[in-house]
This record gives sequence, structure tokens and C-alpha cells, in this order.
Amino acid sequence: MTAKRIVGAVLLVLGAVLMAAGGLGVATFGPSGTLTVTSTPLQTGAEGYALVADVVAVNAGFPGSTLLGTPTLGADSTGTGRLFVGIGSQEQVNTYLNGVAFQAVRQDGAQWQSLAVPGSKTPTPPAEEDLWIRRATGNAPTIEFKGSSGGSTFVVMNDDASPGVDARIMVGYTSRWIFPLSIAALVVGLALIVWGAAWLFRRRREEPATSVVSDSQ
Repeated sequence: MTAKRIVGAVLLVLGAVLMAAGGLGVATFGPSGTLTVTSTPLQTGAEGYALVADVVAVNAGFPGSTLLGTPTLGADSTGTGRLFVGIGSQEQVNTYLNGVAFQAVRQDGAQWQSLAVPGSKTPTPPAEEDLWIRRATGNAPTIEFKGSSGGSTFVVMNDDASPGVDARIMVGYTSRWIFPLSIAALVVGLALIVWGAAWLFRRRREEPATSVVSDSQ
């Protein structure tokens, strides 16, 4: 294989890789630049007051780096009430929920597991507490978090601190760069494929025609 053919083949391979990466980015994140994974419906039961999860446990599998975007956590109400979501230090959340019945939740791959933690106390409304690093309320509240999430706890409660929380946890990653970078990868990849094909085609055209002459006996 000549040097020009090697160059053409390399350009074709690079172009195909870039187009595959760009296509995956566009298909996965879309124009909004957001990828969200939603849990199955989770419930605390009639006497439970909160869904509680370690931030690292529910964020597994998502890019933790804030270089290109921001991880998000949220909840979507499957009941009729408004929800409260918040992130706080593990120690402060444990103090707030001490003696309160709640459901401990963790993500194990595509599966969501929960364990009932018994209690008899009634918590104060979560919005009245100042322990939260990030918090939001609504029918589908979402919060962003940056930096290290180790030692942080994610809590979902009814906004009025009533028992019986019905919600789906939403884990996401939002970036305003991924979609345009994916489009750029598609364009550059296509250009490399065209360039590589041109190298190979031009080389074939430049090869002189050869003839085989055999000696007659």
C-alpha cells in the first residue's frame, strides 16, 4: 500500500469515528443538550415522609465533571401534591430525619432499590430548614450541583411535609456545549471522509496503465 493510500485510509477511519461520535451526541442529548434518566415510580407508603438517597449512588454512570456541563437531580410527582427536593450534608440530613419514617433509595444500574426506615416523628416542613445546599419546589423540581458530591444526601419530600411521597427521581446532565460539538464532529467527520476518498480516488487515477507482453515461442 502506497503512502497516499495509507493517508486516505486514515482519513476515512478518522472521519467515520468522528461521525459516529457526533451522531451519538446528537441522538443522546438532542438540541437541548440534556440527558435525563428517570426512575420507576417510588413510594414511601402512607407513613413515610421522604425518599432519601446518597448523591453519588443515584448519580452513578453520569459524567461528574463540570467542564462541559452540570449534573442535575430532581423529582417528578406521580401524585397530586407539590414536591420539595434538596441536597444537604449527610450529617445534617440525618439529624433532620432522625426518628422520621422514610424510604432509603439507591440506583443499581438500571434498577432502583428502596428500603423502608421506620420512625414515629413528624418532620418540620423542609423549606423551613436552612441545611440545604441546593433546593427547589414544584411538580417536577430540579436542582443543579457542582463540585464534589461525596457525603451529600438527596431528599424528596412533599412540600408541606405530609406523609405519602409518590415520585420518580430524575438524574440528568445538562451541557450547552455537547450538541454544538456533536454537530461540529459530524461536519468535520464528513469532510475527512470526502477528503480521504479523494486521496484514494486520485491515487487510482494517477496510476499508469500497465500491459502484460508475453514472448511468443
